[in-house]
Amino acid sequence: AAGGSQSDASLSRLEVDIWQTGAETRTTMDHLSLIATPTERSALAAAPGITHELRTKARLNHPGAQISQVAKMVASGSASHCIFDGRVDIEKEAQQTDAAQIARGILMTRRATINARPNLRIQADDVAASHGCTIADLEEDQIFYMASRGIEEKDARAVLIGSFISEITSLLADFPKLSGRVTQSVDKALSQCDI
Repeated sequence: AAGGSQSDASLSRLEVDIWQTGAETRTTMDHLSLIATPTERSALAAAPGITHELRTKARLNHPGAQISQVAKMVASGSASHCIFDGRVDIEKEAQQTDAAQIARGILMTRRATINARPNLRIQADDVAASHGCTIADLEEDQIFYMASRGIEEKDARAVLIGSFISEITSLLADFPKLSGRVTQSVDKALSQCDI
């Protein structure tokens, strides 16, 4: 796998290329993009008006491959923009491949945008492949329910976002130092989020 990133005042970009090198290889890609409204930038959060772009490309050209990709995105703040473009190429030789892609996003403000494009290109005829994408606001009935139980609206929104991203952050449980740093960055970003 090869990756590169670029970051300046208005754009952060990460490109990841994966080439599976043998039969029956397994690849898991889990991504979290949290674009908030912080007073200072962190590894997971960008300032208002920032565009965060994640582009992934995986090429499968051996039989029996498995690939799973989950991208979670949260965009908040004035003119924050999150882009996910994930492509999986299943070549003719990659028979009996199992590929799954899912992209999910939550918009926290009206001016925030998320563009997601999970993309499967399939040349083989014996594969199991799926992809999907969902982008939405937080569900007001869930916020109302929590508020009716005495939880302040801002706290309810933070709990719902925390639950949404936990599918990714929980994967770091076996890496306590990294998990701690990511948790601090996420907590800081959420505390400064327009929620």
